[in-house]
This record gives sequence, structure tokens and C-alpha cells, in this order.
Amino acid sequence: MEFFDNHGRKMLFSFFIIFVYIIVANPVTYNIVGSIVGLDNYDNANMEDRNYLLYIHSFVMALLTFILLFIYNPMNAK
Repeated sequence: MEFFDNHGRKMLFSFFIIFVYIIVANPVTYNIVGSIVGLDNYDNANMEDRNYLLYIHSFVMALLTFILLFIYNPMNAK
């Protein structure tokens, strides 16, 4: 198929990002990171810990996406 020939690398990169996102956005990961950095009140909606963990995980996701682009750039030719 022509579509897969032209966009196969982009689709594979998307699956890599899906895998990374599942790990980064997992509630277990939030709890582990929260306990490491001292934000233990993730489950309490009245505390700011949830927002701080969101910022941390957003930064980590962006960093991992940037690193993944260096490792596997979907725009590079075969």
C-alpha cells in the first residue's frame, strides 16, 4: 500500500509515543514520582500536589519525545 510506504515510519513513531505515554501517564508512575519528590497528596483534589505532578510529567513526556526524535526520527528516509 502506498500510504504505508509513505507514512510507515510516522506510524511506528506514533506507536513508540503511545508506549511512552502509557508509562508516563500511568497513575502508578504518578504515585512513585510523587513519593520520590515529596508530593504524596496526589489523590487529594484540594492539594496542589496533583498540579505539580502534572507539570513534572508534562515536562518528562516532552523530554522523552524529544529524545525519541533523536533516536528514531520519522522524517528520515530509509
